[in-house]
Amino acid sequence: MKSVWVVTAVDYGETCDYKARVLEICKTREEAEKYVREDMDHYVTDASRDDFHVDYGWMSASLKNNPDSGCEWNIEEVDLPDWVF
Repeated sequence: MKSVWVVTAVDYGETCDYKARVLEICKTREEAEKYVREDMDHYVTDASRDDFHVDYGWMSASLKNNPDSGCEWNIEEVDLPDWVF
């Protein structure tokens, strides 16, 4: 068995479907953490309409004026059989 780390994100708010999206599959936990941090920064920059509360440790970004709108990221370790590689 070999492990990979799957990065997902779930947008939440009035216009979202609350479904997880697979963003990346990484070879190491460190690579996945780096990807999440960069994606969080892009998410906040791309929105550029309001101020966000960003918590890198919790992997969460929400609007300061509406905490019911934002995004949550997740990293899951997945064991795959050797034949996949």
